[in-house]
Amino acid sequence: MTLLVQHGSLVAKTSMLATASFALFAILRYLRLPSNVKYAKATPLLGLLPQILRGLFKRKLYDDFAALHDRLGHTFAFHVLGIPFVSTIDPSNLEHVLKTKFDNYIKGHLFRDPFTDLLGDGIFNVDGELWYHQRKTASKMFTKSQFESHIWRTVCCNTKKVADILRQAEGTEVCMFNLMNRFTLDTIGEIGFSRKIESLEDPSSPFLKSFDCAQAVLIRRFWTGHGFPTWKVLRFFGFLWERTFPNHLRLLNEYTDIVVQDLIVKVDNGEDSSFVGLFMKEPAYQEMRKTNERKFRQFMRDMVLNFLIAGRDTTAQCLTWTFFELAQHPDAVSKLREEVHQICGTADITYAHLKDLRYLKAVLDE
Repeated sequence: MTLLVQHGSLVAKTSMLATASFALFAILRYLRLPSNVKYAKATPLLGLLPQILRGLFKRKLYDDFAALHDRLGHTFAFHVLGIPFVSTIDPSNLEHVLKTKFDNYIKGHLFRDPFTDLLGDGIFNVDGELWYHQRKTASKMFTKSQFESHIWRTVCCNTKKVADILRQAEGTEVCMFNLMNRFTLDTIGEIGFSRKIESLEDPSSPFLKSFDCAQAVLIRRFWTGHGFPTWKVLRFFGFLWERTFPNHLRLLNEYTDIVVQDLIVKVDNGEDSSFVGLFMKEPAYQEMRKTNERKFRQFMRDMVLNFLIAGRDTTAQCLTWTFFELAQHPDAVSKLREEVHQICGTADITYAHLKDLRYLKAVLDE
């Protein structure tokens, strides 16, 4: 009887301790939450995680967040398993984060850990000195001479391919987002690392499919890594999206290994003017190549994949949205055509014309 009482007392004390620990944990989490901001309604423990996962699988996450902004304003807060987030579309807040106080907003391990398999030590996945050094090197690429020569020729060539595809598809349905992704992938392949990917000629490219699948995995990893690193458990057991990810990553690594090897030969022969080639020529990376060839090749692999994301996704989304909006505003299309006719006449658009196409720039900016 005494043993039973002692056992019951131990269970009660353990339960009280667990309850107190959970309460303390909840209080500390609450104190970390941003103040003076509206909150999205969510479950106390999971936060907005169920809605986010549902949006990811239904491919409506951005629509869901746009709806929240419509309801809560330009800035609102939420949490995922106690980890606080702030979502903002306020221009002054964006300037504060991306420019005025940029150094205050590091990516940290919550961002870096799920993305490292694909992005490695590339500019999208690093902070501090590594970021600044890569940004400084990358800025050397965007010169007037580069735009007038290498970049402009590549863009014009691939634009003509897109125009041919659209002419051949007249009267049929075309997925503009897919087409723009292929256009920007081929373009960044040539100007980024001197590689002809040719997805415009072959839309069934396994590289293109694996690149899209890998990015989808990363965003799911990000949202299942807060509070408890669920994605690491899924990776360990090979469940859900982690089951096929190793195969996609292997294909991407094999492809980029070939790209890096070809690029090394071109740089050594003085035949390259690509973005990643510029990194290879930097004294710091030349020294890395001499002292640690494996590390050098791995870093250049990271550069290739980071430039693919930088050059493909952002531009493809901008162009697709532009076409989507223009399709609904024929008056804007008429103004664009009139401006191009006034500036360029019947000749092809040249790089020199761009500075005078002000309405076109305004449309793209908007």
